[in-house]
Amino acid sequence: MVYDQPNDTADLQGNVHYWDETTYLNSNEAFLTFDNGVGEFKDADFVLIDSRGRGIAEKMVLDVGTRTDMEQLEYTTCDPGDEFWKFSASSLTLDHENNWGTARNVVVRIKDYPVFYTPYMSFPLSKERKSGFLAPSYGNTTRHGFQLNTPYYWNISPNMDATLTP
Repeated sequence: MVYDQPNDTADLQGNVHYWDETTYLNSNEAFLTFDNGVGEFKDADFVLIDSRGRGIAEKMVLDVGTRTDMEQLEYTTCDPGDEFWKFSASSLTLDHENNWGTARNVVVRIKDYPVFYTPYMSFPLSKERKSGFLAPSYGNTTRHGFQLNTPYYWNISPNMDATLTP
């Protein structure tokens, strides 16, 4: 570790461990800025404690309590050694102050087979509801042939919603 006292920063190399109330991570390299609580980690293995989620990210920037940004990441909630599903994204932003997340270039994989791609998605970080498209489904019957369902969830008001499935 190299500590720069005038700038109140630190460069850390090799087997860096970080944890707080929500996140645990292990990284090869980190840069910390103590005056504003921002840490940048390279090649991070992380665990999000509240959601049981875990993954890897080429770059992870933590602004403690306000924001988490990741680049080139993979994420799953499956147990280690039993990865039934995971998603990868080119970038992910978790806005902890507004309880919203966004991701770009998302690929969902089941047993390493890509099953869904979207260039952009947003999602709540809490149990708050949000209007938007749900996961599509498809099927085939001898009576109707091929079917593709693209459901849309509409949060009309706090006590009313609807799901439309064209």
